Amino acid sequence: MSQRKRFTAPKYSAIRRSCPHCEAPARIRTSEAQSALSRITKYQCSNIDCCHVWVEGSEVLYSIVPSASPNPTVKIPVRYKERN
Repeated sequence: MSQRKRFTAPKYSAIRRSCPHCEAPARIRTSEAQSALSRITKYQCSNIDCCHVWVEGSEVLYSIVPSASPNPTVKIPVRYKERN
């Protein structure tokens, strides 16, 4: 019986965020899961003349393709793409 490989996230994310004020690249300082579906992330601007620090929230809104191995304690609505 073959074992399925576990998903592992890349060491560095391809997601880039810019400072809303000076548009310089921002660094993630901290990121904390609030629940299985939401996360709070603190960013810091890399421009030393700006020094802006801010907090953003993110959450799972819905699934486009349901999970093949769903967690029974997590309820995510499914919205299928409409066909034209």
